[in-house]
Amino acid sequence: MNPVPMVRQLRTADGPAVRELHDDLSERDTYLRFFTLRPARLPQFVDRLVSDVARRAAIGAFVDDRLVGVASYEVASNSVSADIAVVVAHRAQTQGIGTILLRDLVSLAQAAGLRRFTAEVLVENTAMLRVLRDCGRPSTVTRAGSVNHVVVELDAAWAADA
Repeated sequence: MNPVPMVRQLRTADGPAVRELHDDLSERDTYLRFFTLRPARLPQFVDRLVSDVARRAAIGAFVDDRLVGVASYEVASNSVSADIAVVVAHRAQTQGIGTILLRDLVSLAQAAGLRRFTAEVLVENTAMLRVLRDCGRPSTVTRAGSVNHVVVELDAAWAADA
């Protein structure tokens, strides 16, 4: 039986754990998350992710005090949508961590008045598409080459199902 993760908002002090999580990703997992094998400016990305800014939220899943997953959103210029990203340590994948993180992220987003999530997901990233389906049905999935643009409406019925 898999331990239930403790999920909480990330803080500046979590920066080293977030960096370690990303550094430990396999090449494939890095590619699926960043669409490249070597994300540029990873330290700056981590600093931005854990900073306390009103237009952004990041939560982490911890098992035995070790960070095993991160989900985040950044509010779009229209103020009702947010771009999301989820990453889970390889050893913790297929244990429901991504689904738990996304459901908690939905609650935060709805409390902030957001109405939809958007995500760019590589066509081959069937695991992330499955996580989105587990939390509710994507409202639209539009394929452009090797990338799916996914829009998920965060209505009250969706939250109740989550």
